[in-house]
Amino acid sequence: MNKNYKLSVKTGARVRVLATGELGTIADKMLIRRNGRVKTYCNIHLDKNPKQDTWYFADKLGSTKEFAFLTFGDNTDNKIIVGVELDHEHACISEMKVAGVPDDPEQHQGFYKLLAATVIQSLQKSRPCATPKQ
Repeated sequence: MNKNYKLSVKTGARVRVLATGELGTIADKMLIRRNGRVKTYCNIHLDKNPKQDTWYFADKLGSTKEFAFLTFGDNTDNKIIVGVELDHEHACISEMKVAGVPDDPEQHQGFYKLLAATVIQSLQKSRPCATPKQ
């Protein structure tokens, strides 16, 4: 699950505006000097309003997928690690992986295991995908 989603600033690439969460497509791009540095400025055709002329700097745009890791543990070195991949394009959780230290999460006991199970169940119910990879 160690995926790094590098933003592709090629024309035609699908992106997400980080400030608003809107999805769109890069229609045009240009280089602009800002604060003494050259930055990429992109014209985005937003899905909700494609005719609107909207320009953003590339550092204000993100990939349509992102991931996070949740770690549940106790005062010993026992941990349950949950990796969650969110697909903004389809508005669902496209992948979820569970690992543990020690290896098998089923052998864990205690409150942190209950918390991890509750979070996993609520995530699966909140944003299911049509074809999950779980």
